[in-house]
Amino acid sequence: MATKININTKQLHADIKALKDDIDASMRERLVIQCGYEELASQWSGPAAKTYDEGFRNAMTNMKALYSDLKDKIDGVYDMCKLFEKCEASVLDRIQEL
Repeated sequence: MATKININTKQLHADIKALKDDIDASMRERLVIQCGYEELASQWSGPAAKTYDEGFRNAMTNMKALYSDLKDKIDGVYDMCKLFEKCEASVLDRIQEL
């Protein structure tokens, strides 16, 4: 059984912000790639183009789902961090009442 819970919420908040910033940067880069692809696709036709287009669009759909999932998980960690801070403040208040 644990005798001590030690969570550095300041560091956790910094890590969450860094993760969100990295995801946002990655999403911007994905949009640059997508715009470049759209330009290429407008100049390319035929069966190979169609096959490549389907694969590219599937990959973009998967990336969007991945970003959404990552954001949801990061939001969950943030919520747990806030809950821990609230609990910690409550414990400190009760100790001070003694």
